[in-house]
Amino acid sequence: MARPVIRILYRISPIFVFCLGIGINLSAQELRKEFKAAQRNYHRENYLQASVNFEAAWGTYSNDKEWLYKAGISHWEVNRLTEAIKCFERLNQLDPDYKELQWYLARCYHQNHQFYEALKTYKKALKSLTRTEARAQWIRNELMRCYSGHQLIRKDPAAILEPLGVGINSFQDEFAVCPSIQFDGKYYFSARRNERSLVSGENQSQGQADIYVSEQNEGLWQQPRRLHTEISSPQDEQVLDFCQNGSVMIFLRGWKEGPYKIFTDTFGNGTEHINYHPFEGPLMPSIGDQALTIFQDSILIFASSRTGGYGAYDLYISFLRNGNWTEPANLGPDVNSIYNENYPFLAKDGRTLYFSSDRLESMGGYDLFRTVFKAEATKWTVPENVGWPISSAGNDTHFKLTQDGLAAVLTSDRKSFSLGKRDVYLAYFTESLREQEQSPEGSPLGMVLEKVAEQNAVESSVEPPKIAQPLPINRIQLEPLYHRNERFLEEPPNKKIISTLLECLQRDTAAQLEIIGHSYQDSKDPLNLYYSIKLAEQLKHYLSEHSIDSRRIHCVGAGASFPVARNALYGNRAEAGIRLNQRIELRIKNENPKLTYVSITMPVVNEALKPDTLLSYVNKDIPYYYTLELGKSASVLNHPMIDFSKGIVVVERDDDASTYRYYFGRYTRFDDAQQALRKGELQGISFSGIHARLGDEWLTRDAIIDHVVDFPDLIKYLDYLKRENR
Repeated sequence: MARPVIRILYRISPIFVFCLGIGINLSAQELRKEFKAAQRNYHRENYLQASVNFEAAWGTYSNDKEWLYKAGISHWEVNRLTEAIKCFERLNQLDPDYKELQWYLARCYHQNHQFYEALKTYKKALKSLTRTEARAQWIRNELMRCYSGHQLIRKDPAAILEPLGVGINSFQDEFAVCPSIQFDGKYYFSARRNERSLVSGENQSQGQADIYVSEQNEGLWQQPRRLHTEISSPQDEQVLDFCQNGSVMIFLRGWKEGPYKIFTDTFGNGTEHINYHPFEGPLMPSIGDQALTIFQDSILIFASSRTGGYGAYDLYISFLRNGNWTEPANLGPDVNSIYNENYPFLAKDGRTLYFSSDRLESMGGYDLFRTVFKAEATKWTVPENVGWPISSAGNDTHFKLTQDGLAAVLTSDRKSFSLGKRDVYLAYFTESLREQEQSPEGSPLGMVLEKVAEQNAVESSVEPPKIAQPLPINRIQLEPLYHRNERFLEEPPNKKIISTLLECLQRDTAAQLEIIGHSYQDSKDPLNLYYSIKLAEQLKHYLSEHSIDSRRIHCVGAGASFPVARNALYGNRAEAGIRLNQRIELRIKNENPKLTYVSITMPVVNEALKPDTLLSYVNKDIPYYYTLELGKSASVLNHPMIDFSKGIVVVERDDDASTYRYYFGRYTRFDDAQQALRKGELQGISFSGIHARLGDEWLTRDAIIDHVVDFPDLIKYLDYLKRENR
């Protein structure tokens, strides 16, 4: 079904009018010249100019499969879907099996909202892939989104959409538009602009993102202007929201590599020094907190990729009580899904929430969804897609209603109508939205806080195990540390856990610590395994520098041997699962129960993310096990058995040794361990021997005698040690 373009108002750029006309009545020589220019610009990745050249030179390559493909790519890159489809459909007539033709043609149909054609073409692309390939699983998800789009686009349009002002959108990147609360028709937005390429299209989306402002004056849009240089700095800036009735702007700043920080500004005079301040709220960008909406300066809803969520990004809520923000609470599975929920906006009624999500009910990418908090049931309604044309096959984000409820602003990278990477839009409703008409003195969302408080009260009423001596006991709860990179010690949640850990070890000088590093990097398994123990040793070094004897600390690297969650779900990277797996576990051993009571908590994993088999580094159900030593190395050991798909692999280093020992497998019977060793040797794989471990102790020949009565299988291991003279 073709998209109803009459519902979208768009002003065509003069450059495209010129471009579409240059291909008329060109001579053969001029056509060849245009074709050579197209080839040159394609190889330079100047796709805008290449698209213009290819359109003019159509007759010179319309039977050339290679250049039909490259012309289609050029048109695709600059959002000229009609021209891209023309090239790909012609190539489909010549050679339907050409390279990734069906993949790109399906995406063009999808972005052009021709959902029925996209469904058929995605299925063709799927036939050439194996079931387990990542792209095959991605296509299956897109088929579901195309089906959703096919249903949604047949409904009455939710609004009339047009670009935000003349001259605001460019061939580059405009996003995060935010309407002023105090002044109608005034809008702030972020843009990445290289002034030299605003028309040429070269070097698109380069440079930092600055904050601009544009407004209407007597119905005419004014030229966008960049904010004061102390706000628009060499770093990225983005307006998040306004508070204190619009007199204070909350904005985000940081380098592209991150992490970002959040500040506030009171709109000082442009000639004076601006004294902006850090935002005193519960958000921590270093752990993935980002887009927010603030309601009456007392309720914050924000998106975060922090651990413990249902998907990659979830929505959280926090309340200002007695001058302090409450601990953020997840909005729960009624709102959040195993996909991404991001860019929230809470309407004036304090209970209608809009947000972006890429769940399978979207038309493609992020769509806009709406849910309402029902006070009588203290729960959210099932989120509903706002529908076309606010939602599209692209990513539709940063939705905010204007003060009168007659319009909304949003950001979209929809290829069907965007000039550049992302554009900003105004959506006009036929009548004012009821949720934006009223402004109560409160919000029923306070019930969410009460619900969380009740849950916490129930949890805290559970008594810990009783200890014989009623002496002052240090009761501590240790959670895993989570790492995104080597700077994990600096992240605020980890610093808090490390502080508790230090207090425990300093108070109880007999206690020992085992640090188990887990890593799921996109690198080869031997590197991943080595990286995991280096992370553990980094924490050990930090503790040693803070007066903890290093001999009390033992480090283990487990790599990807013990995932607590899936790393992929329905063909997509499960970012929430990966974050839970990127962890460092802590084990306190030999603690004095009269001084310390330690409880170790593990992450809560969404049902959909739980692995089929959950393995734990510490398994109390297995008192002892055998393992195969792969060898020693001063750093990374390259060995064919260091492959997480084959089994458990760990690395350790003795306190007084300069080399690491690598081990494979855990066998509860000696015969199984010996069989695995012999099988490997027949394949030409070398091992350093079989070892046995009982609890935290590696068993020597002398120590085995004390345990053979309880574990008779150890007699076989003792015979093996004698034969091998170990």
